[in-house]
Amino acid sequence: MVVVAYVASRFFGMLSGGDVSEWPMELASKASVGQPTEGSNPSVTAIAAGASELAWIRAVVRYRTSLTGQVKMSTNSQIPGVPPAPGRTATVETVVTDQDTAKVLGSGSLDVLATPRLAAWMEQAACEALSGVLEPGQTTVGTRIAIDHTAASPVGMRITTTATIIAVNGREITFKVTAADEAGEIGRGDHTRFIVDAKRFLTRANNKLHPTEQNR
Repeated sequence: MVVVAYVASRFFGMLSGGDVSEWPMELASKASVGQPTEGSNPSVTAIAAGASELAWIRAVVRYRTSLTGQVKMSTNSQIPGVPPAPGRTATVETVVTDQDTAKVLGSGSLDVLATPRLAAWMEQAACEALSGVLEPGQTTVGTRIAIDHTAASPVGMRITTTATIIAVNGREITFKVTAADEAGEIGRGDHTRFIVDAKRFLTRANNKLHPTEQNR
């Protein structure tokens, strides 16, 4: 029994950086193992229970999510409220329209995919990689993006952007971002987002419209 609980707590400790006491109750209860039945061998019972629990853990790891529409998720499942683990990824597919061009957005004069639009799609992929893992009332804001836009894409071309978590440092989450059209890679870089309280963040931002001595 102790062995199984230890294995489970070690596994989720590596996954989330926490310990079993920090799990949601319904998940923590899955780490428990029943008492041996009368006349049974306690070691055998613990091993059998351990196999069951490890099978459940593997199921958690192997579970993959798929969202409808333009967003295609490919990621390990995540416990809500637990910081996301490196390796979690999401992909967004879009088609370049006239409204996505450098000419329309003002970042150039040609009817090709604008770099600002590509950056926005990369941020969208990063947001989707965090879908379902934040606590109620939380969101993320982008604080940095550095990309190389290496090839042009015309109107009508399908673009695939992917964001993968590569580091988690408290509320700071760093992503590797890539993009490709139907002919090959068109961009790559890195992106940083911070977890914030949505209501508090908006309040502070809106206070700039009506400055007072208290919030200056």
